[in-house]
Amino acid sequence: MTNQQTEDIEAKFEKRMSVLDKTLRAAKVHFYLAEKIESFPVDHLAEWNVAPAFWSYTIRAHLHAGILAIAKLLDNRRGSLSLPHFLQFVDSNPQLFSRESLVRRLKKKRPHDSVMDIERWLQDYQGVPDHKAQIEKVENVEKKLPNLSNWRDKVVAHIDKAFINKGQPVGQLYRLPKSEVNSAIDTLEEVLQCYYHAYDMTDRDFSMAFVGNGLERVIEALGKWRSAKVWLEAIPKGICSPRNSLRGINAPE
Repeated sequence: MTNQQTEDIEAKFEKRMSVLDKTLRAAKVHFYLAEKIESFPVDHLAEWNVAPAFWSYTIRAHLHAGILAIAKLLDNRRGSLSLPHFLQFVDSNPQLFSRESLVRRLKKKRPHDSVMDIERWLQDYQGVPDHKAQIEKVENVEKKLPNLSNWRDKVVAHIDKAFINKGQPVGQLYRLPKSEVNSAIDTLEEVLQCYYHAYDMTDRDFSMAFVGNGLERVIEALGKWRSAKVWLEAIPKGICSPRNSLRGINAPE
């Protein structure tokens, strides 16, 4: 394979990782905001009573947006850019994680580093990810969220006549426990983090540094979410070396 062909494959890898990264961050923020606003009647009843209809529709909007984002990440339909298809792409291109490719990328990224500096970086390299283990993680996420497609197909993206005729709340028919959703997001973060590190030895900070548990912080986050595309671009990537990974980085309370 020529250098140009290798660089073309790397460009595809980076573009796909970028899209999956932003989609996962969007899902995480949408579910977080839906959950926090849902707690307002308990913790901030006065604020909720000012405009209950507004807050109810805001919860629904973020919940549905979060569901669609997770559904995109797990979409197995042909032609979709999802984690299952991304893992197939990686499996077909093992040269992405060869030592030769890694050294070339590190030299390009850190042109002023000496050969000894690069070698020191390589001492922290954890090697090619256990690809089979990552595939199993994603498959387990799909198994833990069996009703995700029902929410997407019958409620969020489409209106299912049979579901409407039943007249039952969607939460009763198609349970989507918050704990399972949060666990799924954590697992998908681990998978992306694994390939980030294997590709160029960088770690990404997926914490939501702009939000907290207080009412003012939630309102602030809502305001900053006016434009999802602009806000996602503004989220710090948290790129750091393996020696300074994600330890000590936490969202403010």
